[in-house]
Amino acid sequence: MFYAEDGAGEVIARAQEKYEAHFGYAFPLYNYLDITKDDEYDFSLAGAYRLQKFINERIEKNKPVRITDEYFDTLW
Repeated sequence: MFYAEDGAGEVIARAQEKYEAHFGYAFPLYNYLDITKDDEYDFSLAGAYRLQKFINERIEKNKPVRITDEYFDTLW
């Protein structure tokens, strides 16, 4: 089970939508929990803004993130 701080989900969803619109496939969110988490939440509000910044930088550089084959086989 994952825990999200109020407001984090909306920020993350917008960033993911922007990523998908630009690159044509979904952002592998669960590979980037190190960006979104803090001591209390898996998806903190501050972490959501860090993820948003990370995604915007990838879009600006036109560099999609690498998605491993195992990503789709993992049960989150």
